[in-house]
Amino acid sequence: MKVSRLPIDPGPAAWADLLPPAAAAQRLEGKQTADWLVIGGGFAGLAALARLKQLHPADKIILLEASRIADGPAGRNSGFMIDLPHDLASEDYGGALNEDQQQIAANRAAIAFARQMAEEQLGRSAAESLRTAYAAQRMYLADNPTAAVANITAAQIIPYLPNRATALPRVTSLTGASLTIRVNATPPNVNDGAGGVYDPSSSTTDSMWDV
Repeated sequence: MKVSRLPIDPGPAAWADLLPPAAAAQRLEGKQTADWLVIGGGFAGLAALARLKQLHPADKIILLEASRIADGPAGRNSGFMIDLPHDLASEDYGGALNEDQQQIAANRAAIAFARQMAEEQLGRSAAESLRTAYAAQRMYLADNPTAAVANITAAQIIPYLPNRATALPRVTSLTGASLTIRVNATPPNVNDGAGGVYDPSSSTTDSMWDV
């Protein structure tokens, strides 16, 4: 595929410019083949990618973005999505009632799907953190075979974490709360803050919020 022109880059969004510098974007090199090609990594492209993965889980899907994922209009608006249609060419911003109702329904379905994608990403991130803690726990037990799992503390596990981490990873809940990982259980799980296990998915073996 030959690209002769790239989208205009208006510069970073103000909120993104406050963040630490991001790692370099991953470039796609060499000849590639795929069952599906999605061009554009904004709301529409990412939603299309997620839906294709649901419908065709065995297919190879490639997403191409000219700059960075979600760094265009989708990122510059801070992620806001609204369901209310508005016709800027009319005097009252309103349109035809029936068409507006249909568009509201479609917009709400799209927002619900976007929320599902975000929740799944949180679940996968939590699972990755749990697997990191689980690997550290197993290394600790290999060095201390007589240790009781119920008595393991975070301080004992931390030296076994990768990249010289100084604390156990934390998990963000669906409501934005920061939750801790309980390492005195095998496998480790997410502490809901009230002594229970936090796993809002419908399964304990789906690699979402669990090991």
